[in-house]
Amino acid sequence: FNAELGGEVGREIGEPIRVRVTDTLGVALAHVRTAWATTDGGSVSGGARTDSAGWTEARWTLGPRAGMQRTTLSVGNPRFISATTFRATATPGAARRLRLVAGDAQRATVGSALPKPISLRVTDSLGNAVSGASVRAMSSAGALSDSIFSSGADGSVHMKWTLGERATAQRVDAQLVGTEERLALTATARVGAPAAIELVVQRGSSRGTTRLVARVQDAHGNAVVGGAVAVAASGGKLNVMRVRTDSAGRAQVTWISSAASRTAVRITATVVGTKL
Repeated sequence: FNAELGGEVGREIGEPIRVRVTDTLGVALAHVRTAWATTDGGSVSGGARTDSAGWTEARWTLGPRAGMQRTTLSVGNPRFISATTFRATATPGAARRLRLVAGDAQRATVGSALPKPISLRVTDSLGNAVSGASVRAMSSAGALSDSIFSSGADGSVHMKWTLGERATAQRVDAQLVGTEERLALTATARVGAPAAIELVVQRGSSRGTTRLVARVQDAHGNAVVGGAVAVAASGGKLNVMRVRTDSAGRAQVTWISSAASRTAVRITATVVGTKL
């Protein structure tokens, strides 16, 4: 019989399994009852008896799972003769599916790497891992560790993603090369810590008043929302001395001049809890 058997999952092995049945002296046994069966899925189809020369053969269609599979042949009365087992190596089919394992919808500070890699898995149409398949990936912002990835022995693909500098939703598009299989992965880039503050003087709404606007940004120029700003003046009066930045990163206060003051007034704005 065939010493080495193998083929693609879900497909028929190319050559039939051929077995010659003899007695202990090597004399062929004709028209002996035979029964074929599979133990790992798939199917096997063979003759019910040996031919006049003692031969029997079967066609074996492998099951859906990659790895070692078995089929058995029983000859004569199974109570007296043990079944013979044949083994075949079932290999995965072509790469057809790309699925997400982990790493989608993460959050990280702008310009920093995501805490976990994006993990994908490449399989054939029956769900078996496919190694050596190519996955192409492109990010809408920031940088990936590569643009073409090759799946490992377990079908896995791991991507490291450093986010771009804008505080917004960002996206990676991945495609299994040679197929229409695509995945879209997202991440949210958070604003970084306050890194700069600018105080702008604007005309007030009434005489003797001045509106002061402090703009707070992170190292990449993103507006810092909800940051506490402390404002101090050496003269005159402020309507508030501490205020939080709005959705545009601005903290606004009104300064009211003192009619009696003739000296220059120094006004400062600092981000609470920082050296700014």
